[in-house]
Amino acid sequence: MGRLRGHGTSDHGENLALILIDFDNLSQAFANTATEKGHRIIMSMVSELRRYLAEELRIKPVRAVAYGDFGGHGEDASSVMSALASAGVETRHVPSGIQGTNTCMTLTIDGTELLHARPDLSAFVVLSGNNWYVPFIQHLQRFGKFVLVAALDLPPSISQLWSEVSDAFLNGRFLLDSSDRDSIALRRRGTQTGEQPVDDPQERAPKETHRVEDAGAFRTLELIDEFFGQYEEVYLTPLLRKMSEMLDEDDGEPKDLVNLLQDAGVVWLEKRRGFPYDYTVLMVNEKHPDVVDVRAASADYDMDDYPAEYDDDDDVEDHEYENSEA
Repeated sequence: MGRLRGHGTSDHGENLALILIDFDNLSQAFANTATEKGHRIIMSMVSELRRYLAEELRIKPVRAVAYGDFGGHGEDASSVMSALASAGVETRHVPSGIQGTNTCMTLTIDGTELLHARPDLSAFVVLSGNNWYVPFIQHLQRFGKFVLVAALDLPPSISQLWSEVSDAFLNGRFLLDSSDRDSIALRRRGTQTGEQPVDDPQERAPKETHRVEDAGAFRTLELIDEFFGQYEEVYLTPLLRKMSEMLDEDDGEPKDLVNLLQDAGVVWLEKRRGFPYDYTVLMVNEKHPDVVDVRAASADYDMDDYPAEYDDDDDVEDHEYENSEA
């Protein structure tokens, strides 16, 4: 992702963000799901994106606008737009054009106008399915803005793009609940152009695995599933903090326990670029037998029965990203 460059902060020193949502393009990604479910998933993605910006990047979302032909999604347009309004999202009705170009053009024009009308905005965030807005990214970056495009289907050759542009992309699948990821039927551009599609993160999982024998390490795996199981990647710093709070001293040091899980092939660590520092995330090997067992066991419990003090709202990253490798 790109970095904030100190431009466009508010009078109070806050970094403010505008979220632009390509609603039509996102809806196409869920074409094989029920319309109502697809819209629920999009709402959930917007909510998680807001959380990610506010809590992980320390950017305050101040406005969100969705663009699309809302009456063309199998529901009455007013009901879709009302649902978005209830979630604090403004709507801009754009009649369908050839291959959805009307939505892209309107979103880009509005964003460009707001670039000049709202100098207090330091970040522009686009949420889409497989529209990438590369010229828009370049234009905003020339004005020193932080740009983030959260797309469900990233460019297949993203590593070959200019570093300034490739750094602006976020894998939109990280905004989905694990149950929702399975329902996506993306129209990959790679299948149309012959290019290789974006790899599945699980393809990078360790190939050599063995059962976790250390009790503290196994309790760590249970803790990861309980408090962070809804995320595809887990921020290392809040995880280590949660381990310090929840595990006994006899279980061992948090970093040592993560190392044991790595040695068993249960998890692996990856570096991410972020603001103001790069950071480390922990990925869970979904095919590891201990992971399968823990998730099967947790499925037998109603998570609503957990007491309020187990709410993980206090465990968000406070951006002390001195993330040393565990």
